[in-house]
Amino acid sequence: MLVVIHTTGGYKDNKRLVIAEKEAEMVRELFELYATDQYSMKQIEKIFWNKGYRNNNGKRICHSTMSNTISNTKYKGCYVGNKVKIIDMFTKKVLTA
Repeated sequence: MLVVIHTTGGYKDNKRLVIAEKEAEMVRELFELYATDQYSMKQIEKIFWNKGYRNNNGKRICHSTMSNTISNTKYKGCYVGNKVKIIDMFTKKVLTA
């Protein structure tokens, strides 16, 4: 299974972010595995490699790319135009942007 990771996990369509469903399944699984606190990013990288997830070059999706995905506020649903409100997903506290 080839899953291409874009910087925003989707693409722009008429200036709107649209979910790329092929990627969304993997991104949801990434957040679920990360939230268990049982796996390191390197372990998740290996899990995804074994499941057949690949980047757009057919190579491993690097653990640093996954870390960037986890920290990207757009994946958390916090993006509103040029106004970004960052809320920690564990403590629910508002962080400064």
